Amino acid sequence: MSTSSEDLPATRPEGDLGTEEVGPWGSWVDEEPIDRAEQAAELALLEARLTRHDVTAVIVAHDGARWLPFCLAAMADLERPPRRVVAVDTGSSDATTQVLAESLGSASVLELPRGTGFGAAVEHAVEALAGAPGLPSADAQAPIIEWLWLLHDDCAPEPKALHALLVAAELVPTAGVIGPKVRGWKDGRLLLELGVSIGRGGRRETYLEAGETDQGQHDQRRDVLAVGSAGMLVRRDVWDDLGGFASDLPLFRDDLDFGWRARRAGHRVVVAPEAVVHHAEAAAHGRRVPDAAGGSVRRADRRSALLVLLGNLPVRALPWAVLRLTLGSVVRALALLVGKAPGEAAEELGAWASVIGRPDRVRRARRMRSGSLTEPWDSVRPFLAPTGLHVRHGFEALVGAAGSGVAVTSGAGSAVESGPVGDESEAMGPPGGGLVSRALHRPATWLGLGLFLATVLAWRGLVFGSPLQGGALLPAPPGASDLWSRFAEPWHSVGVGSSLDAPPWIAATAAASVATLGRPGALVSLLFLSAVPLAGLSAYAQLRRLTGSRRLRLWGSAGYALLPAVTGSVAAGRLGTTVVAWLLPLLVLAGW
Repeated sequence: MSTSSEDLPATRPEGDLGTEEVGPWGSWVDEEPIDRAEQAAELALLEARLTRHDVTAVIVAHDGARWLPFCLAAMADLERPPRRVVAVDTGSSDATTQVLAESLGSASVLELPRGTGFGAAVEHAVEALAGAPGLPSADAQAPIIEWLWLLHDDCAPEPKALHALLVAAELVPTAGVIGPKVRGWKDGRLLLELGVSIGRGGRRETYLEAGETDQGQHDQRRDVLAVGSAGMLVRRDVWDDLGGFASDLPLFRDDLDFGWRARRAGHRVVVAPEAVVHHAEAAAHGRRVPDAAGGSVRRADRRSALLVLLGNLPVRALPWAVLRLTLGSVVRALALLVGKAPGEAAEELGAWASVIGRPDRVRRARRMRSGSLTEPWDSVRPFLAPTGLHVRHGFEALVGAAGSGVAVTSGAGSAVESGPVGDESEAMGPPGGGLVSRALHRPATWLGLGLFLATVLAWRGLVFGSPLQGGALLPAPPGASDLWSRFAEPWHSVGVGSSLDAPPWIAATAAASVATLGRPGALVSLLFLSAVPLAGLSAYAQLRRLTGSRRLRLWGSAGYALLPAVTGSVAAGRLGTTVVAWLLPLLVLAGW
């Protein structure tokens, strides 16, 4: 197949990948325009050099008869096909094996037991082909470069996909792992991935907005932490040196862990957006049960996330990481309980116990990964998701839940499967817009802002005055340590004195003071200041169960937030009443 100037950008990189700069995506390329005639000559030379790349495509299938015909048809339409294709069926109970055998021939189909993980399936295929001879290169001076092209049974590459990946391999000779742009299956313009990263809390991060469509806005080759396994092109020697995907990650996050280890081993991980692969994400969307997950997709994904972090972070970061992940798991479990998902809350805590509660498992994971470390920790740090990114996601989830009331299954890696669209989900602005744009088109956002503004105007002293006291509110101690001391002391100087145990709210207030840098007074002021808007938002979420009218919900929630019982409790300094005021609708909603 010949290469035309349309196959590549109209610019060429300076040197290898050009001058690197580190940003939220990783690093990218500063490019300079070149002469078209010179480019045509370089393209011809590049096309000749592509013949030295020997590619073996490995398709891993599991109950995939529904998607395989499209995957195999896409493989047949490739402008540059791989040298050989081998498929591994992991104990499918449908017609997967027959579909593969009819298309590829029975000799190219390997069968493994049900429950075999993705990485183990690929490794079995690599071992089966270990003695397969390569074809001679057109350039006798250039050795053959072997590649493994990893594919899922529910992904379909576009015709130019493999060619574009190999072009990137030539332009970036130091790349050991190259990934495509991944778009949706049903909606072919929906962007799913252009490389992936991980947050300090374990969240898989793509840096893409929800529902973002592909308009070429991210079409730059760049270095990333990792690429997804659907369409990943990995150099054979890199696969062998790293031992393939980690055996302790049978499913989920194995690709992310592999990219992390590849970077620490000195190999570059690059995204080639000219290569496009469509992915149905069948397991993540619950369209089939992945037996390798061991029953629970959520638990397996969360367990893998914790193991990736604790297995790859430097030793000095482990204590803080364990504390952060523990607090995160507890908060997630509480949120799931409030959202009437006790089963998922148990899975969240079960994943935590299976990793952090098993130091031996963490030690084995770190020992297995330590053998390939040649680059310092600082070579990977810039590619991790920014620390504050989880705050944005949390705010987005809060706004979405308050504004739409749609119950979101928070299983990691799973997409939201919505039913009939309510009036809160109607397009009031451009779909796929930014976070601020979507938030400003939700009535609950304006409700919360209006109530917050009214609260600030009514109680300006909470913001600009001295610390609160008076009425039923006692003066707050200067620091959280004073509250802890008061909670722990055996004798309390209240009235004539008392030896009774301190009330539990003292410990709860001291712990919550972390949010205000250990200042209980600031925490109390924040609780009073946010009581009215929080009461309105919680009532808004609860009222959607009673009425479908947005206008009635707005009036009802605003009326509830401005009840004398709420505003009067703030004026009288009754902290317990103000907290109950905004928790009550949520408790009613949880027990509905």
